[in-house]
Amino acid sequence: MIIEQANFARIDRSAAAKIRSGLAGLIFLSTICATSPGSAQQITSVETPDALPIWQQTFYKTVTYQTAINLVDAALFYGLVHANGPATVGFVAVNAASAAAMYYGFEYAWQTTGAVLGPEAEPSLVAKTTVFQTLNAGRFYAVSYVFGGGLIGSATLTAAATVLDTAVFMTNEYAWGPIRPRPVP
Repeated sequence: MIIEQANFARIDRSAAAKIRSGLAGLIFLSTICATSPGSAQQITSVETPDALPIWQQTFYKTVTYQTAINLVDAALFYGLVHANGPATVGFVAVNAASAAAMYYGFEYAWQTTGAVLGPEAEPSLVAKTTVFQTLNAGRFYAVSYVFGGGLIGSATLTAAATVLDTAVFMTNEYAWGPIRPRPVP
């Protein structure tokens, strides 16, 4: 019995070490992107007649963002809440569906309304990230609370997820920055 407990403790430490090293790499990558001289809005782009329509680019941005963020969120939920299998599966399913719907709606609205929040004609990446992460944190807290995070656990999980989600969000924006969608006719 004592040997089994020691093995579980070793597995928990090993999983925690893997999560920490993955998160450190993600934070490092986002720091490099955030402190680079250019920003996603400063990259000049060439609009070509065959550029993607807004709805299609938004779909692809949603897929790339959600793929990365759902892996991170699932690891955080399992690592911090230590929920059983059904709760983790339920969290992943509801989190993925609600996050994808929110991200797609937000990104499409941002692209079509031309939200101008910066001093130039281009909206600020910081403003866009702040608005999205504020909305996303509320959604994430609700989902994690419903699936067993509790008040403190969900707050801790939301704080960690917000930091990581911000890093992934900004990296996704930088990756898609040079590609500008075609305006809505």
